[in-house]
Amino acid sequence: MRKLFLVAAGSALIATVYGCATTEPSLRAKGLAPQTQEELTDLFAKPVKLRFENSTGGKGTATYMPDGTGRVEWPGGSDTGRWQVKDGKICMTWTKLRDGKENCVTSYKTGPREYTSFNSDGTLNATSTQID
Repeated sequence: MRKLFLVAAGSALIATVYGCATTEPSLRAKGLAPQTQEELTDLFAKPVKLRFENSTGGKGTATYMPDGTGRVEWPGGSDTGRWQVKDGKICMTWTKLRDGKENCVTSYKTGPREYTSFNSDGTLNATSTQID
């Protein structure tokens, strides 16, 4: 009986954790839509500094300059690179991160200064707060 209870409790915990996960469909169900090309272009027309937590729990800051350059910093490291708004996505190419390969993300504005981004395969990229 005790074993059955532990299995049920563990299943409930797993369902709770996965039920709370932020996904694109969950944001769309709340009436949110991805930021448009115009919204992203307007946002990045001035320097933007974001505090982020990525999908693996990594935390840091990213600074995007209007000239298309950027810098990302995290405890124990940093990198520089380039960014652009392309086809309604934010595309970043860092010197070291991801072996210098471009990554384009879909961004949702989830609060006055909060954003949630998703990779092209739909997985969570990061949650961010604008701090500039």
